[in-house]
Amino acid sequence: MCGVGAEKFLVMDDSSSEPKLKTALLAVVVLTLLAAVLRFYRATDGSIWLDEGYTILLSRLSNDTLFNSWPCDDNPFLASRLYRWWSMLFGGSEFAFESLAIVFAVLSVPAAAYLAWQLFGTRAAVWTAFLLSASAIHVRYAQFIRVYSAALFFLILAAVFLLKFVREGRGRDGAAWVIAASLTVYLHYLGALLIGCLVLGALLIALRRGRFKQLVLSCAAIGVLVSPALYMMFSHYLHKLTMGWMRSPAFQTFVSIWYHLSSESALLLFLLLSGVVFAGYAALRSRQRTAETLMLFCWLLLPVAVIWALSQLGSSMFHVRYFIFVLPAFVILAAAGFSRLAPMVDVVWILPLVIVLSGNALGDYYFERKASAAERSAYQFLNDHFQGGDVVLHMTKCSYVPSRFYAEGRRKEYLIDSAPTSRTLRCAGINDDRITIADVAKYNRLWLFNRDCFPRRASQEVFQRKEFKDLYPRLLYESPDGSLSLFDLTYREIFAGYESDNLIGDSQ
Repeated sequence: MCGVGAEKFLVMDDSSSEPKLKTALLAVVVLTLLAAVLRFYRATDGSIWLDEGYTILLSRLSNDTLFNSWPCDDNPFLASRLYRWWSMLFGGSEFAFESLAIVFAVLSVPAAAYLAWQLFGTRAAVWTAFLLSASAIHVRYAQFIRVYSAALFFLILAAVFLLKFVREGRGRDGAAWVIAASLTVYLHYLGALLIGCLVLGALLIALRRGRFKQLVLSCAAIGVLVSPALYMMFSHYLHKLTMGWMRSPAFQTFVSIWYHLSSESALLLFLLLSGVVFAGYAALRSRQRTAETLMLFCWLLLPVAVIWALSQLGSSMFHVRYFIFVLPAFVILAAAGFSRLAPMVDVVWILPLVIVLSGNALGDYYFERKASAAERSAYQFLNDHFQGGDVVLHMTKCSYVPSRFYAEGRRKEYLIDSAPTSRTLRCAGINDDRITIADVAKYNRLWLFNRDCFPRRASQEVFQRKEFKDLYPRLLYESPDGSLSLFDLTYREIFAGYESDNLIGDSQ
């Protein structure tokens, strides 16, 4: 009796419950349009962040300048070139830079739905399109001026053509797989690991179809094409296996991956993980699409395991941001699990819950996006109230780098920072200017940016320095979040006794 009851909730042969292809296609098109609306909504509300500012700076360099100064940052050559070509077509406005990642993010929705259809049928395709289009974390990366969205799109394409290639062995699918995989690596070095995990996951399918040799040859072709990128990656990272700004992974870090991929909603995480587990259970029980399910699990779990292991060895390369690349596998497996339920179960029970939870996560993200416009608001206030005889100081690159976009060409700005000049700034022809207390005293008013990259780690240590404590009596303005202060420097006797070579940066 228990077995009979369970069959009401599990569709072992779901062909009869599959929606027609035209109906599923229409649903995917509608969901793709929804994805476009959600990703363009409030696209330019937030301020440009440090990494986004670096992307814009590098995109302005010519190919020769960038190549001669290589490496300028920790990303492949194509990462900044993509934005350069885009800005040449659509201009250098903030919206233009934002729209590149958004376009690739929107294209990822039908691409992931197509992959799900190839693997698990039309119901899984519709579920995949819905889960990805409504994913707040996917929206977040769509509105991030970096190459994550583009690399994610080409990674999905690589998985699509790899699956078709190992199933059918057609040369054009093999060529498309090689090109998409190579582009993924040229956009992000982590693509090499992800492509390797996809290949391992596809081995069982290739062996069953007698296409192991073709798969090996295609991997060799990819290796040849990406060899310049791999050479640059190894030459750059061999002497730098530790990222100083990354924390060593802990159990909480591991858990945060899945929480991050679930748009920071604990209940949505529970639902998606339940779908993933159920997809694996259904594949094992029915012995259908087992190899395809294994391929997705390799995509989902192996990158996490490898990066975790490297970090445990002391390389400190573990960062939650990198695991956005396993989101398609996570979503497709969850969709496969939901699609194996009886139609009324997922529609009546699961779908409303996912709608509510995803909507709540999106609302939280948009609120956070609007609240994160402090940098732009601070610059707007500065632009409106800046006077002759003022000086602008930045305590960190996290405010200085965006200033190159928001206030470029309007005034001389200084960077006060104990860290050495970054190679990205050097490549862009920008040197960190140091200024002495005596130099500051030459100006009438001081605009001070004290914005840290991570608000939770922002400290007030700058205000504990004697030099700036003495300025407190003349504090004229401080922004609500404390990122921007304005001091009146008319009482210059406060600088008496300081040597002209006493650098503010050296007092840290």
